Order: sequence, then structure tokens, then C-alpha cells
Amino acid sequence: MQKEAVVASALSVRFSQQTVLDKIDFTVKQGEVFALLGGNGAGKSTALKTFLGTVPKQSGEAKVLGMSVDKDIDSIRAQIAYLQASLQYEQQVRDYHNALRLFYYPLLFSKDPFTLEKLNNLPEFSTYSASQPSPKDND
Repeated sequence: MQKEAVVASALSVRFSQQTVLDKIDFTVKQGEVFALLGGNGAGKSTALKTFLGTVPKQSGEAKVLGMSVDKDIDSIRAQIAYLQASLQYEQQVRDYHNALRLFYYPLLFSKDPFTLEKLNNLPEFSTYSASQPSPKDND
């Protein structure tokens, strides 16, 4: 018999006067693949954050690995990981790549010895193995 990994029982969350989760019930057994589907504002992230203990519940029960979110949140956090997708992060990555393309890539093809020396001293553009000292170690 599979153990219960995540349990929501009559779980409710409200922000001010708005009910975000209204007595939701579900159980995810260990080894199961489970998805929360819904449109923007449906409460998917709120449900996950409730199990992480970052959003307080108003009523109901939330358990992770048999432990209560109310009583054992530190033990729960020590055993799980949560990585939230972020549009802001994705935009930062795109901005970084665009900056490289606009400012650094043209320098890589430069024939100017001064520019090449400066680029070779930047750790991001240097190539060295773990057995060799980094360029900064030679200073």
C-alpha cells in the first residue's frame, strides 16, 4: 500500500474577503504524478504555498508525508523542494543573453590585443581546468 505524500482535506484559504481555496480535498500517494490545473487565479500556487507553510490556511487540514503543516512545517521543509517558475527570471535570462550578444560577442572577434587580453582575464571567458590556477590566482 502506498503512503500518502500530500493530503488536503476541506482546505480553505482566504485573502481579505476573497476565498481562494474553498474546502478542497485531494490525496497524492507517494510515487504518483499529480497536476493542479486551472486558469490564472484559480488557486494552484496558493495550494502549493499552503503546503510549504508560506500561506496560512483558514480551515481544513494540510499534510505532507504524514506531517501536519500546522505542527511540523520545519520537518516538512527539510524534506521537500519547490522551484517556482518565474516570468521575471526568464526575462532576466533573456536580458543577460541579449547583453552578451550586443556587448561581449563583438569583442570576442576583436583583433585588438588590449581587448583580447582583458577578455582573457575575465573568469566568464577564460578556459582553465581545476588543476590549473585561475587567472586571478596569478595576480
